[in-house]
Amino acid sequence: MFSLELPKDVTEIGNEALTSCYCLRNVAFPPNAVFGDDIFIDEEMEMTDLELLFGSVAQIIAALQL
Repeated sequence: MFSLELPKDVTEIGNEALTSCYCLRNVAFPPNAVFGDDIFIDEEMEMTDLELLFGSVAQIIAALQL
C-alpha cells in the first residue's frame, strides 16, 4: 500500500496500526485523531519509508495531519 486517507470520523489509531505498511508514502490523518505509541514501528524495528523521509513518528504525524 502506497497511499492511505482515513475518514474524518476515525478518532483513534491504535498501537502498531501501520507497522506492515513499509512502502506507505502518502497518508492523510483526521485532524482530531488520537495516536497510539509506535504506530509505524514493528517488533523487528524495521524502518518504514515514511520514517526514513521524516525521521521520527512524531514528525510523520505532525506533517501528515489534515
